[in-house]
Amino acid sequence: MKTVNRNQDSSMNSRLLRGSAIATVSVLAGGLFSIVGGGTAAAAPETKSVAFTTACHVREMDGAASPITFNETLGSGVTITAPTTAAPGETVTYRVQPNEMKANSGGHASRGVVHWARIKYDFDIPSGVEFVSSQLVADSAYGLGSDSATPTVTQIDDGGNPSASGTHLRISGSNRTIGNGPSSAVRSSDGIIVGANTKFRLPAVDVTVKAGAAGSEIKPSLRVSDPGSANYDDDRNALTFVQREKDVFGVNYWERYNCSPRDNRNSGLNAGGQALTTIYVSQPTTTTIQMPGSIQASTPTELVAKVDPAPVNGNVQFRVDGADVGTPVTPGADGTARLPHTFFTAGTARVSATFQGVNGFQSSNSTEAMVTVTAAPVVKQTDTAVNVPTDAKTGVSVSLRAQVTPTPTGGTLQFKDGAANIGAPIPVGADGKATLEHAFTSAGSHAVSAYYSGATGFMPSMASAQTVTVSDPAPSDVTTSTSLAAPTTAKQNVAAELSATVSPNPGGGSVQFFDGDQPIGQPVVVGVDGVARLTHTFASTGDHPIKAAYAGRSGFTQSASDESVVKVSAAPDDGGNGGSGSLGSLGGLFGS
Repeated sequence: MKTVNRNQDSSMNSRLLRGSAIATVSVLAGGLFSIVGGGTAAAAPETKSVAFTTACHVREMDGAASPITFNETLGSGVTITAPTTAAPGETVTYRVQPNEMKANSGGHASRGVVHWARIKYDFDIPSGVEFVSSQLVADSAYGLGSDSATPTVTQIDDGGNPSASGTHLRISGSNRTIGNGPSSAVRSSDGIIVGANTKFRLPAVDVTVKAGAAGSEIKPSLRVSDPGSANYDDDRNALTFVQREKDVFGVNYWERYNCSPRDNRNSGLNAGGQALTTIYVSQPTTTTIQMPGSIQASTPTELVAKVDPAPVNGNVQFRVDGADVGTPVTPGADGTARLPHTFFTAGTARVSATFQGVNGFQSSNSTEAMVTVTAAPVVKQTDTAVNVPTDAKTGVSVSLRAQVTPTPTGGTLQFKDGAANIGAPIPVGADGKATLEHAFTSAGSHAVSAYYSGATGFMPSMASAQTVTVSDPAPSDVTTSTSLAAPTTAKQNVAAELSATVSPNPGGGSVQFFDGDQPIGQPVVVGVDGVARLTHTFASTGDHPIKAAYAGRSGFTQSASDESVVKVSAAPDDGGNGGSGSLGSLGGLFGS
């Protein structure tokens, strides 16, 4: 039997859906439409059959003062085809159809059954949507009687009256029912009719709605939402009909059936009274890999992907060369997902990510990002050594020196007194050395070492500790001061005189001269006049910061001079012999 929709003027294959921004209309398997609204394609539909039992309250000779009643159950179910997700404001269509049923062959009190009549099957329009249209699917019904009315689908209100604002949809024969409608009757063979002992199926309905806000859900269901419809024995139950039984001694028998989705009269609603499926209203998302174009092998980094718009929940699964990496991670508040990762093999790596979706946000796949993984540099072992005085006085500054070999191209040296840091890390010079002036504040043995931080291509290293014995100056120790005498200018490779005077005259001890942080030769003994003298030849031009440090002796404290700059210029080329060595040549040691 051909089915038509009396509420629509066009066939399904050519209809336009009202109130929707339609970009594309495409026909899916079975004639179901996938509607693309707002520029976003609806998700592929899924079909499921929801089987359930309906419990029916039966009234014999309805309207009599004391009607005879029965309680029966009928096998039932519904098949629904719907997309799993929809975008906010998207116009989508789902298809719902009651499963095959069979009219009874035998009635009550051994009476035969003539037919079922005035069959209706009601569905709720999902809440939170804008209803657009409903339409019967052509040639989807079978088993209906030759005397049956043509099935229709009608939008109705709670009273069963046709209404453009109604919240239910009814499959019936022009709304001719046994109750809950303007054309209700019990003792009447009208509407949809099915012969006794006949398998039949009511027609499918395509329901088109406009989705609500992101995070909402579209939940098609049987009619159970309005007062009474979910109760046992009510004209507003989803399935109702009248069973015409054969006359006995001229008496007409009509059995009124009100059926609701429950296992028996005393149970609550079963699967038929719940959502038949759920369409999650979700925003479309895009997932983008945010990675540098080049990464060095064996260097810890991060896999980074951005989901837009930022989802409230959900996870991102990263992939490298098509294989999952790690466990899915949750994006931050800005939609950025991060996963620590290290590439170990040089070459080109393909990095991608999938946002797995969550209620309110659709899943999305990134395109693959090509990352060049460069080979890790060869890393050299290093050795660090410290050079410190063997003894010192509290409160008197001494020089702590360290050197890294082979000479690295960066990094810092951290001097240590035992486990405690001495000052801040010092950058390693171009010669691999670093010097720190330090005054110990406590007497005793101090284990001085230095830690090299490492740099690109150079491994960290720790110097062996050297002991500095620190003592407090004796109360009788004389505090000394050291003054430096040096020329303001000198010629390269030409001998120059340096001297340091210790006051008061300690009558001994030694002075170490320095050019910057570099010792000039060996310590020089202080003469009887309290002066240490050194003849020195500068091997390079430029400014040379010279200073002198008195090491002290019994009864006299250590002291150091201020720095004095000697400007060394190139000597005229007179064929002379010039100086030797980077620290120049040492002359005689003066004193008596």
